[in-house]
Amino acid sequence: MSLILFFVCLILLWIDDSRKKAHANKKISEMSARGEFLNKNYQLFNKAWQDAEDDWQHDRKLFPKEYQAYLERNPEAKKSYIEGLVGEQEKKAGNKPVLSPAYYDKNTFNPFGNFNTYKDKIKEYNETGKLYF
Repeated sequence: MSLILFFVCLILLWIDDSRKKAHANKKISEMSARGEFLNKNYQLFNKAWQDAEDDWQHDRKLFPKEYQAYLERNPEAKKSYIEGLVGEQEKKAGNKPVLSPAYYDKNTFNPFGNFNTYKDKIKEYNETGKLYF
């Protein structure tokens, strides 16, 4: 009788282990589909950041005209815009952005998500001249 009980326990443990493996594999597949396992390319990040800073110092082709006056006065907003530019380039290259949040989803990630908080302030600044940080 104890031998039968032993085999029943082994079968139950095997079934439980198979169920846990299936659940874990499902989660891994979901994470892979979201892009959680994409590589971060630090060289691309550094080059893109440097190019954006260089563009800011010289041509300002990457920065819309209506943003430039506000970005000159608010360095945090400029930094946030550059983060968006760099994140967009990294995403287009098929990499996970270096400054992406811990929970990353390539389908919903908006590189300019942080910068969007400044859009109303920029509009207010351009219309009234009042500077809000």
